[in-house]
Amino acid sequence: VDHKPIDPSLAFKIEYKGRSIVLSGDTIYSEAVLNNSQNVDVLFLEAFHKGTLDMMYNALPENSSSRIGIVDIQNYHTNTIEVANLAKEANVGHLVYYHLIPAPRTNLVADIFTRGIDDILSNWTLSDDGTMVILPVDSKEIIVGHDGRISNNEMFAAISSGIQSVNKQVLYVGMVPTDVVYTLSGIKNLPGLIITASHNPKEYTGLKFCDSGAVAIGQETGLKEIKNLAEKFNDDFNMSELPEMQTLNQLYLEHFKNIVDPSEISDKVKFAIDGGNGVLGAIIEDLSESFSLNFEGLYMEVDGNFPNHPADPSNQDNLLDLKNKVLSQNFDFGVAFDGDADRSVFVDDKGNVISGSMMTCLISDWLFEKKSEIKIVHNVNVQPSVIEYLKNKGIETIRSKVGHSYIKKIMRDNDADFGGEHSAHFYLRENFYADSGILTLLIFLKIL
Repeated sequence: VDHKPIDPSLAFKIEYKGRSIVLSGDTIYSEAVLNNSQNVDVLFLEAFHKGTLDMMYNALPENSSSRIGIVDIQNYHTNTIEVANLAKEANVGHLVYYHLIPAPRTNLVADIFTRGIDDILSNWTLSDDGTMVILPVDSKEIIVGHDGRISNNEMFAAISSGIQSVNKQVLYVGMVPTDVVYTLSGIKNLPGLIITASHNPKEYTGLKFCDSGAVAIGQETGLKEIKNLAEKFNDDFNMSELPEMQTLNQLYLEHFKNIVDPSEISDKVKFAIDGGNGVLGAIIEDLSESFSLNFEGLYMEVDGNFPNHPADPSNQDNLLDLKNKVLSQNFDFGVAFDGDADRSVFVDDKGNVISGSMMTCLISDWLFEKKSEIKIVHNVNVQPSVIEYLKNKGIETIRSKVGHSYIKKIMRDNDADFGGEHSAHFYLRENFYADSGILTLLIFLKIL
């Protein structure tokens, strides 16, 4: 065993420190692996080098009676069904997934080395029917919430059962905006997911994920694994009892009070909110009470049928009622939220839309007045005139690809103060680098 990758076509048995070990070059269902995998202690699949082998071997408990397989999914190409069948035919009792992928996933590698295999096996296991049950997060508890869609009961029952099937607990926070899950993930340092299809029509559903500390799970940090699993999903599992809901809205709002002092919001500023029958309505009463908001609402009742207009404020047709409300009532501004309330689009007192680029400019300006030096991250769609204006003021700007996971990672890597997208997603360092339409509204009120 040297430091070169193993030929994918090879599989061979070695004696290593008194253990019988099989090494294979790839996670393929092959006779070469099976023929060499009988009566071995450890089955290594994928290209390990000697340094990795040493560390993995040293993590094994002495005199272990369990036969253990260890799989590297560095390139996300692992076919979990083939691996499970291979391990089953080779009589491997436990299968552990070894991650060698970009941060923040690399902490799992360190966990395997330092905590020992027995502890890790409680998180990464081979189920009795030979299918793989995998969660790309290392936590015993996962925050789960959902928006107001009509399919949420079925979705939540299935997701909750899946989580509980691998002996993890569900912290169910009920019907909440997406950013509530993000913020609670940061406060509690737990991974989270929310059942939502954001601004899409009622027939859609989906999931948004974050790791502990509200760290985004994106294409390079877990979504491809989830996609591969979904394509080979085995629906033969038992439904579990639904967990009791824990209402944590006040914890979320107290966190926001540490960012925007309610006393700094004037009740003389009167505005309109279009909830679009999205999930904002589930928290608006608590939000208004906490910050003494002086507003009138449109379509605040949560209704997954979206009877008045689609919950997509990026379409100007969906802003007509809000504009009319602002103009007819002489309000100072209006704001519309999308279905999961993580995005907020503003109109001024004349009914003009304040673009995401202009909001990025306004909030950056406000932050720069508070601090002599700031860094802001923007996606490629933010208008060049805004970037030029900010640079001329001495604000450091960092460009990002489109997508919340890219912006959040760049913000963390550069300890940036703020992030803005032309699509009206806005991110703040003090909120765990997460986006929040509600926090953006509070900041805007403070600016006014």
